[in-house]
Amino acid sequence: MTKYIIYAPFFIFVLYMPIVHIASLEMIIALGVITLTFIPKISKQLHKPARVKRKAKVALYTSLGLVLVPLVMYTISELEGIDAAAFFLASHILLIFLFGNFVFGIPTSLIADWATVHTGEFRVLLALCIHIAFGFISYLFLHDYVIFAVISSIVFFVVDEILRKRERPEQQSSMSAVEV
Repeated sequence: MTKYIIYAPFFIFVLYMPIVHIASLEMIIALGVITLTFIPKISKQLHKPARVKRKAKVALYTSLGLVLVPLVMYTISELEGIDAAAFFLASHILLIFLFGNFVFGIPTSLIADWATVHTGEFRVLLALCIHIAFGFISYLFLHDYVIFAVISSIVFFVVDEILRKRERPEQQSSMSAVEV
């Protein structure tokens, strides 16, 4: 069931590509890299239900944070409050961030987890580099807007690490209760 969190947006996007004529070579290459997460042998290792749920939460929190923080700052700076145009723009930007984080962010993060499982103390640094690299890969199809993808990938990584740290004590306490 949790695999569908990744599968649905990805395949909707793949089906949508020919309709809007955005199937450039660069986009196909980037989607090919993300498709690696669907290979059965890799998929079994990547799509653990707890991990995919955490990544979905991270994608949601990252998208909301990247839209709501600037929106709140704008609202505070404008003494009159938020106008309809700013709210409409923010809702569109939220959809774009949600789409990007679910279609590209979750598979990227799963690949980073898989690639850094046995790296020990360098796991965090290597995972950050992988997230940033995938953010820069999006230059192939985002061009001038790549800075938003890189910022999103960094925020995605930070939020994921925070949730991972919160998860770990809960798992250790439940394991120690089982051992007793």
